[in-house]
Amino acid sequence: MWGAVALLLMPAAPVHAQMACAAREAVVSALATRFGETVSATGVDRNGNLLEVFSSAGGSWTIVLTIPGGPTCLLASGDGWWQADERRKPAGTHDS
Repeated sequence: MWGAVALLLMPAAPVHAQMACAAREAVVSALATRFGETVSATGVDRNGNLLEVFSSAGGSWTIVLTIPGGPTCLLASGDGWWQADERRKPAGTHDS
């Protein structure tokens, strides 16, 4: 699966030469069209990078990282994804 996604993406910039990177819109579109994957989890690291897990009903998954003002890069992909039932709230939130 990784190879198929990488072929859909534009060539990476030199700084990202070791990863398959492209504009976020192209990555999201390719994951949805080719694999039926949509965002199932997100997080932001201390540098402001957006980390997202895309997954499909069939169990495929892809983890991507979007750099602010930059490309979206594929970090990992595989099969056998399952969604945990428990939904965790971000730190600092309270039940009403």
